[in-house]
Amino acid sequence: MPYVGTLKKPEEKKKGLNPIWRGIGFILLFIVFGGSYWAATVFLALNRQGAFRQYIPVPPSAMSALQAQMAAKIPVLGAYIVPVGFALVISIFFFTFLTIVYGLLRGPVTDPRDVRGPSRKRSGGRKIRKCR
Repeated sequence: MPYVGTLKKPEEKKKGLNPIWRGIGFILLFIVFGGSYWAATVFLALNRQGAFRQYIPVPPSAMSALQAQMAAKIPVLGAYIVPVGFALVISIFFFTFLTIVYGLLRGPVTDPRDVRGPSRKRSGGRKIRKCR
């Protein structure tokens, strides 16, 4: 039914998130975790060589011993547990960085459902009528 002056407008659809951004976020999840896993394996390999001896208090032999123990206890997945755990830590930091950058680039966004901030007090104060 077309809009007539006294009738209400038909409700418009709420503008939601574009499905393309959901797809990009899903792909980004795999890219970030894949990059984090790569960085973790590179870091562990450099740590075994002793490149980070002055920065990290954990000795390289302890890291490689932990990874060797995991490989001995769990034959198939044991060698991947330490790099995957380290990759989780790296990906959490990277996703935190992405969220902060996105928030800075997007700026403040208000929605009609947002709670109003506290309003200023009126300068006149309370108007109380005195009894006689």
